[in-house]
Amino acid sequence: MGMKPLPEEKRPFDRDEIAAYADAAARLCGIAVPATSRDGVIANLQTILNNSAALMELDLGWTDEAAPVFQP
Repeated sequence: MGMKPLPEEKRPFDRDEIAAYADAAARLCGIAVPATSRDGVIANLQTILNNSAALMELDLGWTDEAAPVFQP
């Protein structure tokens, strides 16, 4: 039994897509990312995307609370 391919919106981003985003975002913000930092920026964006994937899968509504309010 094979695995079904992920729909286009669910597939992981590849490094080239993340690099293109990082370059475009830097231009849009008017900042220069030094060549010595570019790989680190791309790696951090990839980590953020990977870690946020599970959160994005949650079916939350506008009225859902992030956490209960602490009341001593």
